[in-house]
Amino acid sequence: MQRLDDIMFQIHGAETSQALWDVLASYFRSIGVVMASYNTTESLGKEPVVRLEGFPETWTCKYIEENLVQIDPVPELASRTAQPFYWHELDDLAPSTEDVQRYLRLLKQADIGDGLVFYVFGPAMRNAYARSGLGQVN
Repeated sequence: MQRLDDIMFQIHGAETSQALWDVLASYFRSIGVVMASYNTTESLGKEPVVRLEGFPETWTCKYIEENLVQIDPVPELASRTAQPFYWHELDDLAPSTEDVQRYLRLLKQADIGDGLVFYVFGPAMRNAYARSGLGQVN
């Protein structure tokens, strides 16, 4: 595992968002995070940014092809929740609408395991949320 000061040096030296993501994805892998994503929320008319690492291709394709971002409760929950939360807590935290329940069923069927969601804040209103997946936890 890399030392924290080495990671911070690499983060500071990242000149693009992709370079920053590469540093973070490498660090996540080194500490056992098997899936990670970074999704910006809407800010100042900019296009959202989505970075993914390690999610099963079948889930990623389904999410994109079926436009599940429209019913995914995570972005809204992350933006209004002060505390990080686990994926398995979505049943209790998410609104009980038909669309959300459909999303949760699809997520369970994908069987990608558990993970953590947390909201992050950046300069120029570039707020985002991150998902870090632990995979199947035994």
